[in-house]
Amino acid sequence: MGINQDTFDDYHSSLQSLALASVRNAVAFPQDISFHRSMSSGFARDLEEVEKRVLRLTNKLLDLSASLDTSREGSRKEKEKARLQDEDDVTDSFHSAVVDVVDQLLERTDTCLDRYLGRIKPPAVTVNPPTAAPRKAQNRSQLQPVIQHASHISKPQLAFFRPVDNSDAPWRPSLKHKYHAKVPLGHAYRGDHPMEGEVSQPSPNHPYHYELIHLEYPSHVFQAPTDSKPPKGLEDTTFHWVSTPLETRAMLEKLRHCQEIAVDLEWHGYRTYRGFLCLMQLSTRDGDWVVDVLSLRQVQGGIEELESLGEVFANPNIVLHGADSDIVWLQQDFNLYIVNMFDTYHASKLLAFPRHGLANLLEMYCDFIPDKRYQLADWRIRPLPSDMLQYARSDTHFLLYIYDQLRLALVDRSSSRPESPSLIHQNTEQGDSSRRFVREILSRSTETCLKVYCKEAYDEEAGTGRDGWDTLGRKWNKPQFCHSFANLENASSVIRMQRAVYQALHKWRDQVAREEDESTRYVLPNHHLFQLAERPPNDMATLLTLFTSFPPVIKRRAKELLTVIRRTVQQYSTATGRSDTPLVSTAERTGELLESATVGSQLRPSPPPNTSHRDLWSLGE
Repeated sequence: MGINQDTFDDYHSSLQSLALASVRNAVAFPQDISFHRSMSSGFARDLEEVEKRVLRLTNKLLDLSASLDTSREGSRKEKEKARLQDEDDVTDSFHSAVVDVVDQLLERTDTCLDRYLGRIKPPAVTVNPPTAAPRKAQNRSQLQPVIQHASHISKPQLAFFRPVDNSDAPWRPSLKHKYHAKVPLGHAYRGDHPMEGEVSQPSPNHPYHYELIHLEYPSHVFQAPTDSKPPKGLEDTTFHWVSTPLETRAMLEKLRHCQEIAVDLEWHGYRTYRGFLCLMQLSTRDGDWVVDVLSLRQVQGGIEELESLGEVFANPNIVLHGADSDIVWLQQDFNLYIVNMFDTYHASKLLAFPRHGLANLLEMYCDFIPDKRYQLADWRIRPLPSDMLQYARSDTHFLLYIYDQLRLALVDRSSSRPESPSLIHQNTEQGDSSRRFVREILSRSTETCLKVYCKEAYDEEAGTGRDGWDTLGRKWNKPQFCHSFANLENASSVIRMQRAVYQALHKWRDQVAREEDESTRYVLPNHHLFQLAERPPNDMATLLTLFTSFPPVIKRRAKELLTVIRRTVQQYSTATGRSDTPLVSTAERTGELLESATVGSQLRPSPPPNTSHRDLWSLGE
């Protein structure tokens, strides 16, 4: 029976009731569902059948959404490949395969409703329609796993001339020379006078703080470009791959004579604790450079040559897009500071564009559609595949032309709209209304440049910080593991014991990640961290059955992990005087096996009946 205007309200009400009933039934499942599954083969079969039905229904909906999206060539084929097969697919691909698809459908629904109701607003800036088909990046097939995570390559940071420092010792700038300085290096000040409040020790503040807040912008930045030409194609532009100190010096000599330089960075944060830069892309009006910073950090004098780029980073107008992270990464790895920057992201926000990503600006102004798959690529790969190299170049190759067009739009907006007091700076040029929007972007960009890199210390007490235990508990909606859990004193002994195990495991994971220079999620994925905290194992057999695939670090340090869990439970029991704290166990004789077993292939007990397959229901454990 079809749905029409008369039956839609009833259909919508029944659909909501069914969804609510499904959620209510799902919440009613016990947390130890794997235990009940192992005890009843009939229950296990029923769950397996429901799992298959849920996966079939989900994949049908994904296929339907793919058939509705005809906006881009090849999008349907790509989405049809994003099918969920097992627990790993749900864990790894749920956000991209389901959440993103639903967001896109809801966004299209809002657009259609706005169009139907006449609420579509005219664009803030008129963009001429392209005269030819957009230049799309080639090869839209599914990204190979080896490109997304190159597990076969050795860790490049092991060969760095300056070893990584994962301690909590405060980080301070170590500039050897301050280019284009208005106040000397190693001095701090309080007030407008450059030498006021002078101190003898290096300041932990931004070395270019004075220069940034007293920055004088060149006049051409405020002028609408009159001779800006669309950039040539990547294949028609001079390109240089820079991987040696000599090549870096040659590049610097070219950059010294440029008014504007477009910059972008590629960063890696999975196989390292604090992350490091892998590539630096730079473009001028005449050429592109891609700097292999990994190779330079592994040769004598390479890091010094990279730091010498401070000469051009502190003087010409540097153009970046969304530079908040880039500013910090440059300080962290190379002691590089950008002083005069124009962030095209801020311009797109002020111009009220519907989307603010670089890919949208590339398509809008340059008819170029970058291959977004490489946003998540492993940029440590060497030699760099040609498709990844083209993607890296495209991030800066077109950016100066976009910069010109955005300035033109800002000047036009300033001239055509009434004066806005909030966008007028109290300076000698406040009466020049044609400059006020450009100046606002420069002001916002300067605020970004003033950011200072600092190490994030581990907060054992409150769990604050980007990766703190309280932050993680909030992100995963685990209120019992959050610092502000109001019912902790009245909580059951099981909840308090789980919380103690969670905090101990979180701290252990952070310590191991620092020691081995790995990310915490590489050492122990978050969902496994919560599984171990909510169902702490009593023996090695139970611990091993919790992993469908072993994280490499856990293979080597499983006994250490189990010791942390046991010790925490024992300390909790001693402190509370309880001896009935529950621990999960699957084998009475595991204690005998621990003495002679080798973690990994020699000790992998058979799973309980009907639990060898990967299922959706264990995700919530």
